Amino acid sequence: MRRIQCVTAGQWILSPSRSINPGWWLLILSAVFAACTPTNTPNDRNISAWGNTLTITQAEQSNAPALWVANDRITAAWVGADESGVHQDARFFTSDDLTETVVLPLPPVHPYAQTIFPAQLDYTHFLWLDAGDNGENRLYSALITPDVTVERGPTPVSNAQTFRYTALASGDGGLQTVWSGGLLSEPTLYYQPVDAVGRPGAATALTLNADWPTLIRANDGTRHLFWLRPVDQRLFYGMLTESGLTGITEIDTALNLSPNSRLVNLQSALDVTHMYVFWNIVDASGEAESWFISREINGGEWSAPIKLRIALTDSQAETPLASLDTGFNSGTTFVTDAGDALLSWTMPLSGQYAILPVAAQVGDKIALVYFQGGAIRGYQPITAADLIGLPTLQVDRDRYLYLAWAQPGAGVQAELRLTSLRLNQWSALLPADN
Repeated sequence: MRRIQCVTAGQWILSPSRSINPGWWLLILSAVFAACTPTNTPNDRNISAWGNTLTITQAEQSNAPALWVANDRITAAWVGADESGVHQDARFFTSDDLTETVVLPLPPVHPYAQTIFPAQLDYTHFLWLDAGDNGENRLYSALITPDVTVERGPTPVSNAQTFRYTALASGDGGLQTVWSGGLLSEPTLYYQPVDAVGRPGAATALTLNADWPTLIRANDGTRHLFWLRPVDQRLFYGMLTESGLTGITEIDTALNLSPNSRLVNLQSALDVTHMYVFWNIVDASGEAESWFISREINGGEWSAPIKLRIALTDSQAETPLASLDTGFNSGTTFVTDAGDALLSWTMPLSGQYAILPVAAQVGDKIALVYFQGGAIRGYQPITAADLIGLPTLQVDRDRYLYLAWAQPGAGVQAELRLTSLRLNQWSALLPADN
């Protein structure tokens, strides 16, 4: 087993936001994770290995904000609340502009699970779940202009009780969504497109007794869909084509959740040789843990479920091993592999690259852990943080990574933060109190 000494790259950057939950979830989900701590990692929570961090806002949610990065522009969205009630908020910033928060005119009930995708001409699609007119959950969309005004929406996408969804940009300014809904006892997966101007198409049923869909696209255009059969927690896989699902196979893996644990999310990912499925669990005490399986893209057996742990050391006497070339503009990363330090709140990068970056809580740090060939290959501590929910990880066209997260703030509000090496050149935009 390799051991590493962690050294940080001396450069600058910014900070984050996303998702929703009542304020008391912050108390339940907050936890300080004890594990090995690398040396020479910034312990100032306003500084990261990439430089300064930016507090985008404070909000009563446990997950990072929804985030989209494109064309030297960052758009963030979250669920806010004040004396007027709950609302959906957004702001954007570029190298020469940092907007104030905009309250979007999207009348909410209890919105959550926000995501952002590109449309055309710097427009964006917003997706979220919320109660409909009859009280049943629906998937909604809105088309947002470059100056963060609503051009179309809120538009109901799903037409039945909706539990969860996954989506991809279609490449022509539209979206491809898969959502689970219908009967609570036996949900159905549906495929439904949304066009470039935010109009949903017809829904097509894909498979029965299926929930927790997660969709990922390879560079060759192949779309890989994973889901969970709720009755026995078994995982399934299929390829999404124009005619529906093909190659449906049952993965010889069950999540085997304990009666006191809850599944937080299921997320698929790729490198150039392997497929991955990650899932996050929280037990009744609020302790979080992360698991994964992997398999070669071209076939073969899936690995047994592995609880994610990494090899670390806090010994300054050890000589650090060679740095890992990740192919991303993300600073110094060190070679390592599986070990004893527990990972939690994992979130992989969407897309297909030679090496897969995954954001995670490791000890008292938020870090990037890099996977290749179905195994852990590298580790990069980013900043001191106590995650209370899922982070967000994005990449721009120049392969700069952007990391957003939620950490405990004042009272029931969380601080939604963001950091990236790219933002070094935008540091003049940082408010003085950051």
